[in-house]
Amino acid sequence: MKKHYVYILLVGLFLFNVTDVEAKQPSEAIVIECTKFNSAVLLDIKRSFPELNVLDDEKEKVLDYTLRDLQKAKIAVGKNDRHINSLLRYFEGGSIGERRLFILGGQPSEKYESNIAGYLLYKEIDGTNVFVKLRLTKDKWVREYKKEKKGRVLSYQDYCK
Repeated sequence: MKKHYVYILLVGLFLFNVTDVEAKQPSEAIVIECTKFNSAVLLDIKRSFPELNVLDDEKEKVLDYTLRDLQKAKIAVGKNDRHINSLLRYFEGGSIGERRLFILGGQPSEKYESNIAGYLLYKEIDGTNVFVKLRLTKDKWVREYKKEKKGRVLSYQDYCK
């Protein structure tokens, strides 16, 4: 008899948690507005650094990653991957909007063998736009250089209501 009460209690808690999670899902309108916010942040960063025009060149094959994309890739690989782990550390810390990583080939370097480069873009909390150029090496991704420029301070509330 006690097993039935425990079973009913567990099922009740499960149903309560499932309905609670469903109620907290953002509406489609909020998701679209927040996407607009991240797009506005990215546009402000791109305008600060002319060398980022290559990201909009239709002839270039550019791969675009967010933190979530890298986390999914890590799970898909199914093991510890040095390259993915070395990228994940660049996504640590606070920022306004999402940090974005763009990877493209055909970027020769005198210092590195690989012609594959990564462009990490983000906006610091104080509005500073940051561009970190990464380079793929045999073992991991390494920072080639970092540039910062004062950017516009964008408010999340202006886009995501």
